[in-house]
Amino acid sequence: MLNEEWLWTGEGEMFVPLTRREAIAEFAERLMKDMKIVFAKPAVKYINSADKPTEQRLKTAIEKLPLGDVKKLQGLQ
Repeated sequence: MLNEEWLWTGEGEMFVPLTRREAIAEFAERLMKDMKIVFAKPAVKYINSADKPTEQRLKTAIEKLPLGDVKKLQGLQ
């Protein structure tokens, strides 16, 4: 979500940080647009139950997916 303060003043971050739930919902929305919902539901459940380090690796990988940069994902094991 765009930060209104940044939009008007140029101060602060461009985007408001997402909560964990918002990030998961955004991820699920992307999955449902591109993949079958049969895959999305278990994926969201897994992310929601993951420990913090795993969640962060998944978030990093997901953020790079729209860029199509598969090479950068190789180190996210």
